[in-house]
Amino acid sequence: PGNTDATSKVSVHLWRERRTIEIEVAPSDRAIDVVRRVGYPVDGSLVFDGDSPIPLDEIVTGTMVLKVISVASGG
Repeated sequence: PGNTDATSKVSVHLWRERRTIEIEVAPSDRAIDVVRRVGYPVDGSLVFDGDSPIPLDEIVTGTMVLKVISVASGG
């Protein structure tokens, strides 16, 4: 029985910067929280777990390898 309040680390590839970082997530954190934490615009970002897109309200776990892509124009 593990501690359900424990944070875990998630690997996040930032597409625009072409680099991968690790961030800590709580058990209740969603993909939208990851997008906000890395500073990408919520309305102009897509999140993938591996090669599969996931909804922004999906709970993220330490087993995921996320890719965050900003699709907003740089205008």
